[in-house]
Amino acid sequence: MDVLGTQNISEAAIVSILHHGLAISRFKHSRLPAAEQRGDRPTGAVFLTRSKEALQEAVGFVSTSQEAILDNDSCSHWTPNIFRFGTYENPNCHVISGHSEDNLKQINTFVVDADFGDHKPSYSVDLYHKFIVTLDDSWTEIWPTILLETPHGYQAYYVLDRPVFVRRHNDQFPAITAAKMVSEAIRTAVAEQLPQVDPGANHFGFFRKPNEQNVCFFEPALTHDFGGLLAWAKRLQASAGEKNRVHFRVKQADQPWFIALTRAQVSRGDGMLGRNNTLLTLCLAGYSSGWTERDAYDYADQWNSGQREPLSDREVQRIVHSAFSGKYQGANAHYIAELTTAYAPDAAKPTGNQVWCKYAKVREDRQYSHLREWAKDLVKYVNNKTGRNADYLQITTRELRAQLGISSQMLTRVLHYVAELSLLKVVRK
Repeated sequence: MDVLGTQNISEAAIVSILHHGLAISRFKHSRLPAAEQRGDRPTGAVFLTRSKEALQEAVGFVSTSQEAILDNDSCSHWTPNIFRFGTYENPNCHVISGHSEDNLKQINTFVVDADFGDHKPSYSVDLYHKFIVTLDDSWTEIWPTILLETPHGYQAYYVLDRPVFVRRHNDQFPAITAAKMVSEAIRTAVAEQLPQVDPGANHFGFFRKPNEQNVCFFEPALTHDFGGLLAWAKRLQASAGEKNRVHFRVKQADQPWFIALTRAQVSRGDGMLGRNNTLLTLCLAGYSSGWTERDAYDYADQWNSGQREPLSDREVQRIVHSAFSGKYQGANAHYIAELTTAYAPDAAKPTGNQVWCKYAKVREDRQYSHLREWAKDLVKYVNNKTGRNADYLQITTRELRAQLGISSQMLTRVLHYVAELSLLKVVRK
């Protein structure tokens, strides 16, 4: 990617992401030298907001040139993927409109957001490595092109070597469907090392905009071939087979987990799936149970009003609309398990092929247990094994899983948890 002529690292990062998908200069009142104003003027739009609070109210502005984006270095969020056009619902208030999937023109990058809440670690090479995805051949890896620091975590940009252009075909958008498959595969893979990642967040929405203060890492040569990523994502999906298919025998909205999550207070993060994904999961359960979209909005509005940290009404409407878009069959069993583990650990969990238990099982019979409980068990086990005469314990993960009765995925999360809180020092060999 040609980033020559940029003044600093954040400008270079922005130029590498955009792939010349916008005009270089403003159409009017450009301050660039005349020689740089020549050439093609690609059409398209990127949305920017000046703060997270403004983003929640969809207050921002539309940019159709690279120059305008670079000049607005104080903006906190932007859409790194390019839309066909952008408008304002209310020009006086700068309420932006047009940042919807059916208006996407060009997909430049995939973004993974890790929200640590109040326990954000300092940036380190080890932290960066947790965003690296190893493909199924164990030789090829996907490295983040850019890593940004956010107030509560980090965002990794996986920039494509060539953009994916979105075209409508028989009222469908095949490129978006394929890109979503890749994005979810990357997020799910990173979440195995960083459970703070929310795989269900908007794939092509707003993300933190690079600036001189938040860029932790940038290497323009680390770009990725979309065809190779898609082939990998398809192999993952095929290998999952029936395991990832959801079949409903009962209404999800009648289940204990649904009732428990309806009553739960969902925080903005702290290493677990967030409010957006919780509400989307609940609305999808309503959709699969035969609710109307109006019923779902009434439910979502009431649920949101009861939260200590509510979402904006605009965001609630977007989530409900997404749940009833026809793209999903119902709430995903993986997300249900993760959310109930985080916010309603005593609720019944799915067992087998979506057969639900009416009563909460005792702890040793549950498939998932609370992260802090497992961490406590791990610390106790290590202390008992080492005693007073040793300050370390060498043990395989296989032995640990057997001793604690814990899955490989959950053990990985627990090891990261105890290391981040300095409960134990974990050294892998």
